[in-house]
Order: sequence, then structure tokens, then C-alpha cells
Amino acid sequence: RARSDADGKLFITIKSATVAIAQRRTGLGSDHRQMVRNIVLSYQHIFKKSVNLYLTPCLFVLACTLNQVKAAAVDPQAAKPSHDATPATSTLLPRYSELVNVGTQKFHIRRMGPVAAQVKAPVVVLLSGPNKNFHADSAWFALLQPLLAQSYNVIAIDRLGNGFSDDADNLSYQRFSQDLVSLLPAITDQNVILVSFASANISAQLFYQQAPTGPAASQVKAMILIDPDIPTPAALALYQGYPVDWYQQHLQQLLPELAKGVWNQRTLDKLKAERAEITALLNPEHQAQMDWDYFDQISQQRKTPKRQQQRAIEIAHYAKDLDLFAALPAISDIPVTVIDSDFETMDIAADPSQAGQLQLWQQQGSAWSKQLANSSGGQYLPLANSHHLVMFQHPEKILAAVDWLRIKISQPAAGTAGLKGSRP
Repeated sequence: RARSDADGKLFITIKSATVAIAQRRTGLGSDHRQMVRNIVLSYQHIFKKSVNLYLTPCLFVLACTLNQVKAAAVDPQAAKPSHDATPATSTLLPRYSELVNVGTQKFHIRRMGPVAAQVKAPVVVLLSGPNKNFHADSAWFALLQPLLAQSYNVIAIDRLGNGFSDDADNLSYQRFSQDLVSLLPAITDQNVILVSFASANISAQLFYQQAPTGPAASQVKAMILIDPDIPTPAALALYQGYPVDWYQQHLQQLLPELAKGVWNQRTLDKLKAERAEITALLNPEHQAQMDWDYFDQISQQRKTPKRQQQRAIEIAHYAKDLDLFAALPAISDIPVTVIDSDFETMDIAADPSQAGQLQLWQQQGSAWSKQLANSSGGQYLPLANSHHLVMFQHPEKILAAVDWLRIKISQPAAGTAGLKGSRP
């Protein structure tokens, strides 16, 4: 019937379906796209070539439907959004994604888990921090989360101003620590292993230590800090220097310029370089698990002028976040594992003029990380010849650290040995 010139209604229907597919095609996995191609090829001996023009979008509609059914079957958590959550039925949201309401704001989370979830296993919550470009969203977990989800229920959270979360005028790591007080109980009522990357440990530690008796903080039974910020004098001087001090000084003049798109090309160039960098970091055994569709959907949110402004606001507030963080005592009542890459070595090689300051930062960072891990009952895991984006280069190290903590916190006598206190 598709070959009939008189069948205009069918043509219009197929055309509309094609537009819909174009909007959501990125939600299809590569295996599903290949399946559809094979189906189309199998019909070529029955229909004339022209029929494929109409047949292909129809088959993509079928594939999208099958894709959603498969998602519910493979990941029961994806089919059960949390209270006040909007499931990922919108064409704008990636697979497994939800929008969770906290007050008047919506937070983007991505929830993944195994077919047969370990009921007694803690939920792993992922908090992202910045790379060298101060991009700090859940795209950094596009490989780690699927790997962890083979054994754990895993939730990645995007702070306001990142991913598909709402924008805000007062972005900061301190603000996110306050948001977590309401957000964490809304997305899970189970015990949690909190995994933070880079500066996200500021939010994790402010949240945990500034609300010590609250139900949200008491859910957190362990932490993993991946290349965390450290509160030593040398580190603070480095963090609060350029470019952070520049953003503080010029923020009000910069925001209207960003709205005009003056940094659009610069941002696109950074995104292209980041993708190439991550491609080079992936080990062959992890390439099949890398969710490039999700990485691209999230990272492309960074390129809009509005998101460039959000990034600038957070950078300008970073120095104050660091001051609050530096005033905190070290965590000692739950095990904290620190994964410490030696990415600073590459920075030293790239800028020998700053070698002294960078080497001091590296030495103090390793000492602080080791002390925190040992005093809290966690592990100190140094990684030699490692990139800062450990999640892509060495995800197996993070998986092993989560497994170790799961065993430790499941054994109360061993889990609290040597600790100053224990939360309920």
C-alpha cells in the first residue's frame, strides 16, 4: 500500500513517525539499530527498492517500542520511578533517566540496576565533579554506571545547572550539599555508598557532616572519593587561584557576553577534544560497555550559552565552597576509600614553571588522602601513570573498591573497628 500514490494518509502518517524517530533515535542502542537494518535488508527480496523509503521509519517505530519494553525487563528500577519522579517518557530524556522534584526544582537522575537486584546490597550514588574544563555532569559516568549496574542499583545525580536538571542562580557545591538533604531520601530509602569524583567530595562531605543527625546523612554508610579536593594550604592556594579568581572578578561582565554566544565555538572545541581524550583512555575490554549515546546526550547540554553561564556561576563560587570545606573535620565514623591518581605528574610535565607548587600539591594530596582513608577504616588506593578521568581508564578499580566497602559495611563488627563512632 505504501507504493500507492493515492494513499496520502499513509504517507503523512509515516512522515510524522519519521520526525518522531529523528527526535529520539539516539535512545536506541547500537544493537537495536543493527537489528532494524537487518530487518530492512531481509525485506528487500519481497518489496521494490522504493518501498524501503516507507518501510524503514515504520520499523524504527517498532524498534523504539521494543527498546522501551526491553528497558523495563532488564532494569526493574527503571520501570519504578521514585516518589515525585517523572519517568523518562519524554523524548528529551535519555534511557533510564528521571526528573525528581525537590521543592520547585527538578533534578535529573539516571537509575540503573541488574535484572536480579541484590536486595541487601547498598545503593551506589554517583556525584560528579569537574575535569580541567570545569565540566561536571553525569556524562563522566557513562562507562562506570553500566558496569556497576551489573551488580548494584546505581543512581547518578546531576546538580542543578548540569545535565537535564533545572538551572539556578545560586549554583555551588554548598548549594548541592543542601539539596541532597531532601533529594537523597526522595530517590532511595536504602543504605548508600556515596561515590564522588573530583570537587564533588565538597558536596558529599558538607552534606554528611553539616546534617549529622538527619535521615538522609544516616543513609550514607561509606564513601569513595576519586581524586578529591584536599583542604591543605598549598592545594587551596592552587584551587582558588587562576582561573577561579578571574571568574570571581569578571562574572558580572562575563554573563551577558556568554548569552551572546561569544564562547560557543570555544565550548564546542572543548567538547570535541574531551570526546577524543576519552576514546583514547578506554581499554579494549570496556569499549563495548561505553554508553556513547548517553555521554553525547549529556555532554551536549554543556554547549548552550545558558549552561556556559551556569558553569561560570559555579566556578565563581568555588572559592567560598573550598573555605567551608576546609573548616570541616575529617570524616571518621564511616569508611572512606580514596582513589588517588597521579594525574598531577602530567600537569608538571606540561608546565615545568609551576613544578614546585604542583609537586607540593601532589605530595600533600597523597598524604591527606592516605590519612583520611586509614583513620576512617577505608582504603587508600594510589594509581600510577593514571589519568584524572579514572572512571574511563580504570573503572575496574572503582568496582573493586565498591565491592570491598559492601563487604565491610555488611559486617558490623569489622565495619566499625577503629572508628570513633557509628551512625545508626
